[in-house]
Amino acid sequence: MAKYAEARWKSIANNYGWRTHKYGDVRYCIVCHAPQPKSEHMPDYLTAAISTLIEVKNNMADGTWTCFELMPGGARENQRQTLKEENGWVFIELGELDQRPPNGHSAWLIPWQAWEGKIEPELLRLEMKSIRRDTTFHKDGTPWRLGADKLFPESYQLVWQKKVGKGDPEDPVTWESSWAIPKGHIWWKALHKKLQMELKKVEELI
Repeated sequence: MAKYAEARWKSIANNYGWRTHKYGDVRYCIVCHAPQPKSEHMPDYLTAAISTLIEVKNNMADGTWTCFELMPGGARENQRQTLKEENGWVFIELGELDQRPPNGHSAWLIPWQAWEGKIEPELLRLEMKSIRRDTTFHKDGTPWRLGADKLFPESYQLVWQKKVGKGDPEDPVTWESSWAIPKGHIWWKALHKKLQMELKKVEELI
């Protein structure tokens, strides 16, 4: 029974409700497909007592994201059920591909419950199968096609955080330039709840 301990560990993790990721031991040549010497430096398993499932989306070159793929009957129908059962989230970045973020870009981190219960019904009502970052307007100033700037609640929007640190020993980099989840975002409240629940389990076993 080769590698039976791997299956055993996965079973242990599952019983505690932990999520696991198995790193592969063997990699194959992309040309001849022959197995290569072990090049993976990670141990067999990454095990996370606390984890979150996140579906990640962005727009195409024309500036639109086909949001229908994540809606009922769309290409991601299977993910919908999993995101609902696991209280997952959706990370969406929309913007101009010829610009460097944050210029011309916006990003949102939305809990699945809010997506399915609030945002999706509005998209369906408006019969929108795709969406852009910005609302477009008629010449008289009235909205022609609503964008994410109007349909996605501002409370789920992320902020751009510039690089912190110069990268030398006296001033190490503590944050690479990227989107950041701002203080007060519901993500932090949800994470706090998860931590409290897991801590309660741990305290019972100490």
